[in-house]
Amino acid sequence: MYELIIYCKFLNADIFSDTLLDYSSNVLSVSIENANLEDSKNSIFGEPSNSALLDLINWKNIIFYISVNDEIDPYDLIKYATDKTNLNTNIIEKFFLKKIDQNIDWVLKYQSNNHPININNKLLIISSWHNKKELLKNIKEIINNNIIELDPGLAFGTGSHPTTYLCLSWIIDNEIKDKNILDYGCGSGILAIAAKKFGAKNVTALDIDKQAIEATNNNALKNNVDISVVENYQKINIKYDIIISNILSNPLKDLSIILDSLLKYQGTLLLSGILSNQKEEILKVYSKWIDLSVWNTLDGWVCLYGKKY
Repeated sequence: MYELIIYCKFLNADIFSDTLLDYSSNVLSVSIENANLEDSKNSIFGEPSNSALLDLINWKNIIFYISVNDEIDPYDLIKYATDKTNLNTNIIEKFFLKKIDQNIDWVLKYQSNNHPININNKLLIISSWHNKKELLKNIKEIINNNIIELDPGLAFGTGSHPTTYLCLSWIIDNEIKDKNILDYGCGSGILAIAAKKFGAKNVTALDIDKQAIEATNNNALKNNVDISVVENYQKINIKYDIIISNILSNPLKDLSIILDSLLKYQGTLLLSGILSNQKEEILKVYSKWIDLSVWNTLDGWVCLYGKKY
């Protein structure tokens, strides 16, 4: 078995991806990745947009990862896909084949590389395959047994990414007891679950992605916390003391008006998912209704916070 990796310049990946899969039964799977991390999908969190392509992926540079059987000729596959989609082959920047070792137990390999995450010695994030009792013997500093069990899946947010780590650090280092909190763009629900564990009164987790909604509901149940999970901000009829949004710069810019409408006067806003070179643009967009400043940074990512005036 091989993995065919294609780098290309492209606007709409959906049709191209489907065409690759249609080539033959020897194409086993196709996944895509944005080659430019700072770019984002349009309206992935329900933010307003002027684009007419809301349901299409509009990344400019894309990497395709295609699992194929040995019989595949990559040149034929690429020509088939470009011909079927009426695209010129010059959109392909480069491609190469990588042999996949089929003797590897990929589940075991992944689990062995997935380690517990200790947030400031106050919160421990583990997966179902970790031995909780053994971990607690070695990490005695964890206060009040604050543990979140979360198996990585299709929804973003396990605590390992710097943006999530920053938000979790803010939650556990600030007074949130008895506050009403909204996690906008909840992904796996990790921030909402942490907020509830650290004393928040009412917590709402919002995401328009169905996989995120399912993951958040499952993870909340697994961690025995009671949070409200919604798919549309228009279903919310209260204002929040604290709003946390850990997504990406472009959707955050478009969400400014919505977040303003959901946050109480003198309420706190925490934004993450922002690269350091994107900070000034975010500050400018939000300056109409809130003074944001840098709370912390990690590995080139910035976490902003402020109080609504």
